[in-house]
Parts: sequence; C-alpha cells; structure tokens
Amino acid sequence: IIQSGGKDEALFVLLKGSVLVTKGLRKEVMLAQLNAGDFFGELSLLPRKPRSTTIIAKSEVITWEIDSQSLKSLELGIQNKIQFKVVQLMVKRLDDMNKKYIKVVQEKTSAKA
Repeated sequence: IIQSGGKDEALFVLLKGSVLVTKGLRKEVMLAQLNAGDFFGELSLLPRKPRSTTIIAKSEVITWEIDSQSLKSLELGIQNKIQFKVVQLMVKRLDDMNKKYIKVVQEKTSAKA
C-alpha cells in the first residue's frame, strides 16, 4: 500500500482488513500490525515528509485515502477531529518509541556490567 521513501501525501484510514508496518534497509523488520479503525501515513500528510515505513496488506483491505486537498474540503469540525486524532497517535507512537529506546539502553548497560 505504501513504500518507504515514497513522496505521496495521503493519510489512510483502514476500514477493513489488517496491514503490517515494516521498516528496514537490508532486512524489513515488522514494527506493528494495524487493523480496521487504525490509520497510517500521517507523517506524509502533515509535514509532507517522505514515507518512513512500508505498509503491506496482510489480508484483503479497504482504505479511505485522505490527501491534503480532500482534508481541506471537509467541514472544519471534521478536519479538527482528524488532526486531533493524528496528534494523539503521533504522541503515543513517540512515547512507545521512547520506552523501547530506554529498554534497549538498559539491556545494553546491564550486559556490559
């Protein structure tokens, strides 16, 4: 669905099915599995950055693709709700990443001792 490094500008809402989120240069590593109700691609929509991960359909999927033009055409209240959900998700993902980083540092520190 999405290839890392891609330059399209769309957020996807997963309406049906499940996808795998992967990342890697030589070897793809699975980061997460997303299911109906989840969304992905938000980093390319808001700050307009290249795709940072690859999204692979695990089953038959149906998505709602929202590009910046589509987002602007929605009522302001809906735009605000989508943007708020995106910010919430980004904060959660940052928090999860920080927890994983701390765990890795602690494991490496205790292995050296």
